[in-house]
Amino acid sequence: MPARSARRRAAPAYILVGVIGAGACGTLEPPAVAPADTPRHLRAERPAATEEGTELRRAVAGRPLSLEVALALAERLSPALRALEGEVAAARARALQAGLYPNPTLDAGIEDWPPRAGVGEADVVAGVTQPLVLGGRLRAAEAAAGKAREAAEADLALARRAVRAEVRAAFAAALFWRDRAALSAELVRVARESVTLAAARFKAGDVPESELLKAEVEQARAEIERERAESERRGALARLAARLGDATVEVGDVAGTLPAAGAPAVSLADLGRRTLEGYPGIAALTRRFERARLELALARASAIPDLEVRLGGGRLGERGEASIEAGVAIALPLFDRAEGRIAEAEAGIARAAREAEAGASAALAALAEAHRAHALARSQAARYEAEILPRAVRALEQTRAAYRAGGVSLLEVLDAQRTLGETRALELEARRDLAVAEAELKRFAGE
Repeated sequence: MPARSARRRAAPAYILVGVIGAGACGTLEPPAVAPADTPRHLRAERPAATEEGTELRRAVAGRPLSLEVALALAERLSPALRALEGEVAAARARALQAGLYPNPTLDAGIEDWPPRAGVGEADVVAGVTQPLVLGGRLRAAEAAAGKAREAAEADLALARRAVRAEVRAAFAAALFWRDRAALSAELVRVARESVTLAAARFKAGDVPESELLKAEVEQARAEIERERAESERRGALARLAARLGDATVEVGDVAGTLPAAGAPAVSLADLGRRTLEGYPGIAALTRRFERARLELALARASAIPDLEVRLGGGRLGERGEASIEAGVAIALPLFDRAEGRIAEAEAGIARAAREAEAGASAALAALAEAHRAHALARSQAARYEAEILPRAVRALEQTRAAYRAGGVSLLEVLDAQRTLGETRALELEARRDLAVAEAELKRFAGE
């Protein structure tokens, strides 16, 4: 009986060889992929407007783009987020697959067939073999895959916060260069007024030609700066469009203002507590540590071999008698006791624990740096708004009045104009830095 059973178990090999041989005659082709799932730069025929670009064009058509709309578009259209959403879906599928029980095996064959006799004199047998998973391996695999899914979901949440922070920073840059371009245009207007005033005084013989030439040079410098600011404005809008999902879409303008200097202070202690409790980067590392512990349980469970239960039957040769077979089989763990997998899992736990500690420390350090940058930008913006900028404005007004009265030279007027322009530019830079710092703090706060 054991010899017959062994022969019958080998019977499916004949069938399997035929199936493999037939399949090998064909050509392996990659699975078909929907055009929408193919990267844009790999498509044979690129559409005139992508789905992302069409939605973005509708959002910016004929009106300035607001921050709220930009954030909503980025979350829907960002290729990075869509890629991570695919990874989350794949992790969920792996978690589902990990908990499935192995399929039974059906075998069938012909035995003891005399070469010169018909099939009727052979033994025809068939059977079903079902592996029984022992040691809780399925539960451990399903739990480990579940933690991997949770880690992927935390990675997606972290990436979503990063995208929102990047969009806020890009939007702040667009606001900054919009205001810088407007400031440069105003400085060109002021420089032209100085040229007109210097030309009138030169014509009247009150000043030498050198003062007129200095005013014209200052006007030319202001016009060059205006051209640069306008170019930077267009570049900032293009970079913002790229953050939203399609760099080919032209964003005409942005709506809103840079944050005021009077923004409220933020508590570092409160942010630190919220970061440790809910920051997705720390949550992802924690889930990976928990998965590593479950991987150890899985490795230990894999040392316990599965039990195979077989039930079969058939017809015995020319007598036509029915036969029934039943049996069990189990691998003997003489050589492979999963020592390597267990040792690897133990090392993985230690690595995951250190990575979780390092990740939490890095997150708190980045938070402290963002808080420091926010406090500095807030202080600088407040000083420019309350102290420095009003004084620069008054200095220019008084200097221009004195020049009209003949009390000072044009060089002093030009110096006061340049000082005011630089002060306004620095004040805008401080408010832009404040917006970028706020974006980084909101990334940690989850806003």
